[in-house]
Amino acid sequence: MKSEVGVEFCPARDIQHRLGYAEWRDVQNVIAKVKTTCEVAGQVVHDHFAYVGKMVELSAIRRRDINDIMLKKSV
Repeated sequence: MKSEVGVEFCPARDIQHRLGYAEWRDVQNVIAKVKTTCEVAGQVVHDHFAYVGKMVELSAIRRRDINDIMLKKSV
């Protein structure tokens, strides 16, 4: 996925299982630690993480809004 200015991002929920995390709360805990590391290193956290919401289908008639975090792809 690319932002309006061409920066590539990846939804954390899309890759959480490939990273070995079964639970979303575990991903959130790791991201919180990485955000702190970014701050200590003098990085602007919002340049690397963007909070977004998306709708997921629960059934043919039910949907729910869930939060996700777009992770900046590094080179």
